[in-house]
Amino acid sequence: MTTTAGCGRALILATLIALQAGCYGSTGSELATGPSPAFDRRIEATHVEAPDGEASQPAEDSETHESPTGDINQQPVHTGGSCFMARPAPRCDSTWFFQYGASRYMGGGENAGGHYIWSADLGYMINISRRSAVGGSFFGAVGEYGEWAGLKVRYRRWLSGAFSVDLALGAAPLTSEHIGRTIWVAEAGINAGDLLSVTAGLHTLHRYHPYTGQSSKLAPTIGLRVGSYPAVLMTALTLVAGAIVAATWDGPFGS
Repeated sequence: MTTTAGCGRALILATLIALQAGCYGSTGSELATGPSPAFDRRIEATHVEAPDGEASQPAEDSETHESPTGDINQQPVHTGGSCFMARPAPRCDSTWFFQYGASRYMGGGENAGGHYIWSADLGYMINISRRSAVGGSFFGAVGEYGEWAGLKVRYRRWLSGAFSVDLALGAAPLTSEHIGRTIWVAEAGINAGDLLSVTAGLHTLHRYHPYTGQSSKLAPTIGLRVGSYPAVLMTALTLVAGAIVAATWDGPFGS
C-alpha cells in the first residue's frame, strides 16, 4: 500500500514537471531557480524601460500650438525684417513710408477754399506690436502760397485685412520767403493696403495782406494720396519736371 501511494505521488510530480517545462521552454531542473531566459525576454518585450529606469512615455508634440482663445497677443511675434511694402507684424519688423498726392483747402475767404497743395512724404516706421507702428517722415509741399518742408511724427493702427489708420503731427520750419513762418500740420488718413490713402487735416495758413500785413489761420484740408512704388515714381517725375521748368523758365513775361 505504501509502495502504491509513493508511486502515485512520483507520477503526479513527474507530470507537473513536464507541464512546467512545456510552459517555460526549459527543463524541470529550472523550476527551482525561476523562469528561463526565454521567458524573461518575452516579459521584457512587453515593458521597455527608459535609460533612466522610468517607463518610456509617448513623445510630446514639439510644435507650438495656437492659443485656444485665438488671442494674437499671446502668440510670439516672429519679425520679418524691413519691408518696402508696408505690412503689420509678423510679416514685417519695420517698413518704409512713401506717400505722394494732393490736398485741397476747404472753406472760403481767409481759409483759401479751393486752393490745392501737392506734397510728398518719405519716412520709416517700426511695428511695435501686431497692431501698432510708430515712426516719422520728412515731407515737402508746394501750393499757390509758397513752398515748405519739415518733419512729421507718425502713428499707424493696423485694422483687419489690409486697412490701417494713420495719425501725424508735423512742423515745416523751412518755408519760402514770403511765407516766413513755421507751418504746423495735423493729419489723419485711412489706408487701403499701402497704395491708396484718403486724408483729412488742419494746416496753419499764413497769408500776406497789403493793408493788414501777414495773418495766420487754421485751414481744414481733404486729400488723396498714393503710396509705395507709385509714390516713388510720382515723386521722381515731379522732381524731374520741376528741374526742367526751373532750368528753362524765363519768368511770366519771358526774357
